[in-house]
Amino acid sequence: MQPNYYRVIKKATSFSGLEMISHAYGQIAGVEVVGFYLWLITEANIQAFNSEIRTPISRLQNAFNPFEIKKNQVPEWIYKTISKLESLGLVRTFFSPKRSEITFCIIDPLDWKEFKQNKQLKEKLVEAMGKVEYDRNCLAFDQIDNLQFDNALEISANFEVNFTANQSDVWFSFNFEELHKELVKNKLLISLDEKAKTLINGYFEKYKLSLQQITDCIINSTQENELDFQKLEMMFFQIVKNDTAPILETVSNNKDFFYKNEILDESTKKAITDCHVNFNSEKYLFLLYGKIDESQLQLVRQLRSDYQLLDKVINLVLDFSFWKNNGMWREKYILKIAQSIKINNSQNSYEKTLNNFIRALTLNKKHSLNNIKPVEKTISFTEYFEFIK
Repeated sequence: MQPNYYRVIKKATSFSGLEMISHAYGQIAGVEVVGFYLWLITEANIQAFNSEIRTPISRLQNAFNPFEIKKNQVPEWIYKTISKLESLGLVRTFFSPKRSEITFCIIDPLDWKEFKQNKQLKEKLVEAMGKVEYDRNCLAFDQIDNLQFDNALEISANFEVNFTANQSDVWFSFNFEELHKELVKNKLLISLDEKAKTLINGYFEKYKLSLQQITDCIINSTQENELDFQKLEMMFFQIVKNDTAPILETVSNNKDFFYKNEILDESTKKAITDCHVNFNSEKYLFLLYGKIDESQLQLVRQLRSDYQLLDKVINLVLDFSFWKNNGMWREKYILKIAQSIKINNSQNSYEKTLNNFIRALTLNKKHSLNNIKPVEKTISFTEYFEFIK
């Protein structure tokens, strides 16, 4: 549809840097905080050119105690001011007894949006300047987010639309354009930062969450056009947990899939096999252990890239290791198995790998560990598993 009119508006410039110190932090902690913070910045700039020179504490004494009320002492109010700066997250203080040296590390202030999202800072600022003045500032500096534009829908293009070869997201496999359309349909106009996108893409890749599931979670995690990241993460986690709970019960109670496979009923075998075959390995890890850490994810990636194992084979290996080690996570054990699978060229064969596991356990029953011979490089897959502890 061709528009008949246009207009141009400009977003108000938000507080940042030293303006935030004066207008926001200073309102909470007082003018001494502003003055001392500015003094610290000046000192940092000066000492940047003399990084090897240590400044005597007498400089603090002389700079802020000109009348020498307490000679050779740093005024008590300075320590109180530093304490306030530390509490506000503007300074970190380190003391080295060995060097008899105190170090003040200056931290950049939050910008206006970040400041508002900090519940403690926001409440203190409202208390200091009053609700009316606070609302006036919000109106001035958040106006672009609150304007309805006569119920117009945002149709802005993102970077990928014009500046990528295949016009798809460079960094993420999840289609954020489609997500944006769904959010607009629900009259939700929020901007997802890199952290939120990474979370969404991670759950999409690992657990195959649908566009509708992700959209619903974002809607339920948003209040007043502000996304609650922790709530979103918890909702994703709960979906995965609910989705996998029935299958988890099946998998975790069937050790006999390996140990007594020949007498296990076919329906149970099929249920477990379906888990191995149909889930990616990240999700299967969740089935077994209830949570996933980065080292486990890294191992799965290594099994794919370095050992060329298919996910269904990886899942079989993870399951076998889980039962063989009584539910304990043993990375070296898993890598030993993967190496043996690769040597025997069975990375793509679920059936061959399962049969070798079963045969290895059968052999273990027949042979005493006291009769184990040294493992040679030419050892067969089945023999190798006989001697894995």
